[in-house]
Amino acid sequence: MKTTAISTPTVEATAPERFAWLLDRYFRLDRNGALIERFRTLFEIDSAGELTPQPVLDPLTGETRGLMVLDMAARLRPV
Repeated sequence: MKTTAISTPTVEATAPERFAWLLDRYFRLDRNGALIERFRTLFEIDSAGELTPQPVLDPLTGETRGLMVLDMAARLRPV
């Protein structure tokens, strides 16, 4: 699948194609290392040691883990 800066994946796009599309648009940040380490507990790792778009499933329940991301505004907002 070939994409441009304004294109979006088609309905027929596969999970790896959608993942590649997202990676092309991802802004690198100072905290990338910590985020990637968290992703390693959420997503399967392939034989080359790379993250896959497949979630890690709990062997007993089939459930997946989640990740909550908060920004500064969310932390400073009164409850």
